Amino acid sequence: LPDLLARELATAMIEAVGADAAVVYVQLPGGDVRLVALAGTDTEGARDIARMAGLGEHHGPGILLVEPIGRDSDGPRSVVVASTRPAGHAVLRRVRMMAAVARQGFELCGAREH
Repeated sequence: LPDLLARELATAMIEAVGADAAVVYVQLPGGDVRLVALAGTDTEGARDIARMAGLGEHHGPGILLVEPIGRDSDGPRSVVVASTRPAGHAVLRRVRMMAAVARQGFELCGAREH
């Protein structure tokens, strides 16, 4: 169920905010990332976006919106949305709201597994 939730979140982020790519990832110790789900990009592009988000870097001429969505057994889980277009207040609110719902979903999945 967590994998399905992550895939749906990545896809929904692109559709809801008009982003170019969305990546759900886990920040691993040592600065590496583990990809959980991606949409709008390939695996290498997703890994680059997640690494930039973890370092607080920018996505070329565009923006990266990063929201925490709980913890995985390996480290903090986040979603990052990459867009070449600027994000207004409505887009930021939508990303935060979707991340909050996903965070609750991941918490429910974790409680169910225990």
